[in-house]
Amino acid sequence: MTLDYNKTSHETVLVGKKIMIAAPARDHDFVNDAVVSFANIVASVPPGNQCLIGIESNFIQVARNKLFARAYENDIDYFISMDSDVALLSSPEPIVPYLVKQSDKYGADMIGGIVVRDMFGKLVPDIIRANEQGRLVFWDSWPNEMACVDAVGGSFLFITKKLIKAFTKEKISKFGMPFDFRNMASEDFSFCGRVRELGFKIWVDPAIQLGHQKSVTWTKSTWDEKQQAAQAARLGGQNVETGQKTDFTARLTL
Repeated sequence: MTLDYNKTSHETVLVGKKIMIAAPARDHDFVNDAVVSFANIVASVPPGNQCLIGIESNFIQVARNKLFARAYENDIDYFISMDSDVALLSSPEPIVPYLVKQSDKYGADMIGGIVVRDMFGKLVPDIIRANEQGRLVFWDSWPNEMACVDAVGGSFLFITKKLIKAFTKEKISKFGMPFDFRNMASEDFSFCGRVRELGFKIWVDPAIQLGHQKSVTWTKSTWDEKQQAAQAARLGGQNVETGQKTDFTARLTL
């Protein structure tokens, strides 16, 4: 069991685990909103656990691979990675115990959050599924609860030790480092493909909503409002602006 029940406070408490909070970064800098989110994630690790912090600046796939390797070498129980240009817009508090409880409840060894993309004027969550023809396509709706998916963006990931240790030297020699590009896919979707090959499920938690420097920023409520407005505009024969770029202008150089 990963959780102990504290009968005095009636709260589920995470104890005795090694937790790594990682931040793949580009150009040695963070957007200010990401710094605040990162600090909040670290602060949510309960006392009685060992918390390791990992920051790596490089090409994003290289940075992610190095941090993942560090988690493997240090026998990390729970690995949480959030890119340096991403901020938490909405998430349950405290987030680390929440993720562990979700992992135990659903048997989930990998959980991603949701970033909304503006794809040629259409808002889509950064979630991939296979359609009836077997082609991987973006979801066109927001899941209402934890859901199994075929791929999720790598901006925010929660990964258990079981999945980390599945990337053995033999497996890596067979299909490359976890986040290496392959088959013309991005590094995060390539990672998801390897995770599926190893026999693991990929989960997305709609309660974890993220803003991305290069994407649009929507929470679930804003998503619903925008979809309704877009539908009304289409019915009225009007065009509608589907997104607003995230205002991540302030940056903190490490």
